[in-house]
Parts: sequence; structure tokens; C-alpha cells
Amino acid sequence: MEVGAAPLDPIELALAAAPAISGSISIEGDTPKTPRNNMQVMMNAIEVRAMMGPQPQTEVQSDGTFILNSVMPGRWRLFVNGAPGYVKSVMQGDQEVPPWDLEIGSPTAQLKIVVGTKYTRVEAELSAPASGSEPISAILWPANGDPTFQQNLGMISQTPSTREK
Repeated sequence: MEVGAAPLDPIELALAAAPAISGSISIEGDTPKTPRNNMQVMMNAIEVRAMMGPQPQTEVQSDGTFILNSVMPGRWRLFVNGAPGYVKSVMQGDQEVPPWDLEIGSPTAQLKIVVGTKYTRVEAELSAPASGSEPISAILWPANGDPTFQQNLGMISQTPSTREK
């Protein structure tokens, strides 16, 4: 490359492979003998710079371990498909991190994912009855701060007993 009357000094560009991330999955309240090889760990890029190439994904081994290859440094959202529950917690090294905003740097720390299997039941009632028999909609979202998760309960019909409450 030449700019102006004199050539530029040589530019050295060092290329390095994106690091691999190892980790393990445990299922809350389950024995370690339960096979986990039906699960898959996937990461979706949150930042544009991390989107170069395919999104990292891997199969989980029967002992719960996994290795994600070529994970570019940046911010990622972690998913576990095929799990018998939901991602309850993620530890990156010795620090708890949110699965919806996982910061990957170089070097990387091992991930420890806990899958929760205990769900809760939510019961609600209207503080003031709606007029007539109009349907009611509701949306739930978690208190833990996940900005992308919400549960749409859809349309709830009012029964006579619901209107009286």
C-alpha cells in the first residue's frame, strides 16, 4: 500500500484462533448418573463484532460436559436446548453471570450451568371486575432482569365465579 509519495511502514497483523469454552451442566435435584447427551448448548451474539461466522453450538456429553469451539470475545446470550427445565444459573469461573448477557473475553473461564426443574404456579384475581364478559390478557416477566423473556398468558375468559371476585 502506498500513500502519498512515500510507502507506509510494514504492518504486522497477528491472527489467533478464537478460544474454546469448556463447561458442565447439572440438573437441580437430579443424580449425576442421568444422561445429558440430549441437550445442546448454543450462544447467540448480542454485539455485532461477535457475529462473524456461525453461532457457537455443541452437543452435551452424557456426563454433562461440553466444549464450545471458536467463541469470539464479546457479549453473548446462552441457551440450553433439550433440557428438562430452564437455565436457573450460570457461573463463569467463580462469578455468577446472567445467561442473557454473558461476557466472553480472552482468556475464558469455565462455565457451570444449573438447570432448574421446579416451576411455580401463579394465581391471580381481578381487584376490580371488568364490565361484561370482555376477555382479559396478561403478561408475566421474571424479576431477575432478563429483558427478552416474557410469558404471554393470552386471553382469559371470565367465568361467573371470576366476575364475582
